[in-house]
Amino acid sequence: MQNRTDNKLKSVAKKLEELIPEGNAQIVYDKLREIMRSQKEYFETYSALSVLKLTLYIYSFKKTKNFDLADSIMNKLFFASLFATENNPHKETCDDCDGGGTYNCDDCDGTGNVTCNNCDGDGTETCETCDGNGTAECGTCGGSGEDEEGETCDNCSGEGTEPCDDCGGEGKTSCYYCSGDGEVSCNNCSSYGTLDCENCDGIGEIETDKIEYDIYELCSWDNNLYNILESKLDKDEPAISDENLTKFNKSFIILNTVEEYDEFNIELEEDMYYCFGVNKIDEIDLDTDIKLMHLSRNKFYIQLNDYIGNYIA
Repeated sequence: MQNRTDNKLKSVAKKLEELIPEGNAQIVYDKLREIMRSQKEYFETYSALSVLKLTLYIYSFKKTKNFDLADSIMNKLFFASLFATENNPHKETCDDCDGGGTYNCDDCDGTGNVTCNNCDGDGTETCETCDGNGTAECGTCGGSGEDEEGETCDNCSGEGTEPCDDCGGEGKTSCYYCSGDGEVSCNNCSSYGTLDCENCDGIGEIETDKIEYDIYELCSWDNNLYNILESKLDKDEPAISDENLTKFNKSFIILNTVEEYDEFNIELEEDMYYCFGVNKIDEIDLDTDIKLMHLSRNKFYIQLNDYIGNYIA
């Protein structure tokens, strides 16, 4: 049964080989995932092991025009789970401002303006010229009500007063402080209507004690890499540097990456990989320890079943 399945995969590999660009096994795996996404109904019945074998069969056939290299790789294959970090603190949305970084000014209710204290919001003030009476001494008769000949003043009809020129006889003028608007700029928020959140300093996010990190789930067939990772499994010290891991890039495939954040119980070094899982292919349950996953957007990837718990506070 297994030979029949493998033969079918090899047949598929020959058909797909021309669609895959030249390069290492990682390039083959990434391109195959794109093809799987476009042919979802066909590939969604594949197991994780079948996808992995198909990747290696395509890689082998492109390099050697046979499948011996893939069979050799499968015999030496192991899986590893690593994580690395730049020690960036994880930020969470500020509860005080709901992530906006600001909140409405209480003094102006977010409008940016407050009621003018000089006019109590009316927009007018008592005319200083007429003290609010609306009238002023008649400019023609000087308030006597009579002209120079003792006759009734035509201008004021003998009243001795006339409408105040400054207020038009209303007794009120436009408020000097608010220009008649009844409102002035809010000093508390400088008329913005909002204030920076004090809890997050206006950023909208709060730094936590959790550290952001990336998980790398990979498979490899390099025994030297296996020995390095296995010797540092679940240790407080890094397993391998980014620079040194890159030297093995022709002999491993990153199956999946995951962005996470947690609070750690050790101080982590940057640009270093810590190992929390390493197993040879004959040491795992191929039905439960590796799974083929596909998201709603049809993104296929292989997922391992290792747990980072030893490092988490």
